[in-house]
Amino acid sequence: CCVPDQSFLGDGACDAYTPYNTAECGYDLGDCCRESCNVESSTFKCAAKEGDAYGPFGFYCLDPRYGNIDEDACGADNREWVGDGGCDPDYNTQECGWDGGDCCRDTCDPTYAYYECGRDAQPYDCKDPDVIYRAGYVP
Repeated sequence: CCVPDQSFLGDGACDAYTPYNTAECGYDLGDCCRESCNVESSTFKCAAKEGDAYGPFGFYCLDPRYGNIDEDACGADNREWVGDGGCDPDYNTQECGWDGGDCCRDTCDPTYAYYECGRDAQPYDCKDPDVIYRAGYVP
């Protein structure tokens, strides 16, 4: 894995672009997926919050074990907005993994969200069929 700054790998902050977020670099050594980000021993603890001196980082998860983003079809110009807690309509598509889960109450994770899930400025707009067709779904 050849990157400009090795200290960015596994630091608990997703570096969403190549060369970091690649299979060769372990998808930023796990930083770009909630399921693999190392909360315990990383610098940023995978959970930057609005008001911190850094972030947002989001979770642009390309690791096929955890994510369902189609990198080519998604075409996100602002990858750090995917999985940051705020629902971004441009990324609320199947190709972008439904904005990393940000647009559904059931999939937005407040523990890892930079912005408050469902906040007035970026309210929920769930379009993920795996969520909206569940029994007991609440918009």
